[in-house]
Amino acid sequence: MSGMKETLSLLKQEGYKIGFTTSNNQVVMNEFLTNHSINIFDYSHFSFSPLSKSKDISSFLKKYDLKKENVVYVGDELRDIKAAKKNGLFCIAVSWGFDSVELLNTGRADKVITQPKEIVDVLSRI
Repeated sequence: MSGMKETLSLLKQEGYKIGFTTSNNQVVMNEFLTNHSINIFDYSHFSFSPLSKSKDISSFLKKYDLKKENVVYVGDELRDIKAAKKNGLFCIAVSWGFDSVELLNTGRADKVITQPKEIVDVLSRI
C-alpha cells in the first residue's frame, strides 16, 4: 500500500515500538521485508497456527512482556478485530487488505481507516 513504509518510518521516528505477528512463513516474510528495505520492527512473532489469531496475539504479548494498554493492533481482517478485542487491545482495521470495509465495519474495530497516514492521526488521539 502506498504510504505504508513512510507511515511506519514516521511512527518509528516518533518513538513508537513497532511489531507484527503473522502466520506467514518466516523466510518468506524476512525476504519480503529485505526486498522492500523495511528494517524498522522491534518485535516479530511467527506463528504456526493460523487458525488461532487470539492465541497468537496473547503469545506475542507474553513473549515481549507487553501491557495491553500500551499496544494497538492493526489488522486487515474481521478475525483480526475479533482476536484483538478478545485480548483487550485497541484495534485499527485497514481497508486495503483482505476484507472489505463493509465487513470490517461489522467487527467493531475502534477505528477503520482507508489510508496508512491515518494511523498516525488515530494514535495521536488515544
